[in-house]
Amino acid sequence: MAIVEVNVGNWRATLTGVWEPIIDVKNPHVLEIGEFAVTEHNKEAKTHLKFKSVVRGATQIVAAGVNYLLVVAAMDGGVTKYYEAGVYESCMGYKKLTSFNNILG
Repeated sequence: MAIVEVNVGNWRATLTGVWEPIIDVKNPHVLEIGEFAVTEHNKEAKTHLKFKSVVRGATQIVAAGVNYLLVVAAMDGGVTKYYEAGVYESCMGYKKLTSFNNILG
């Protein structure tokens, strides 16, 4: 299998279909994906979580975009809770929440 590296702005990815850790979880785009995940979950589950931060994450390059698997911190009332969120982002910028599960707290 050939390995192809892609550089887009500050992003560098290896096109092998494997999950690559996100080094800079404070990158504005990563934060945007994390906030999107919490907002979409709130719409779907009719909750009122407030996005706080991305704790860690990984990306997977797929044929037409990128899968993100993030651990996000969100406020639930006055308590910080942690969630694992899956988000798919197409190469055209379309985003879809694929999973959202409480993992700690």
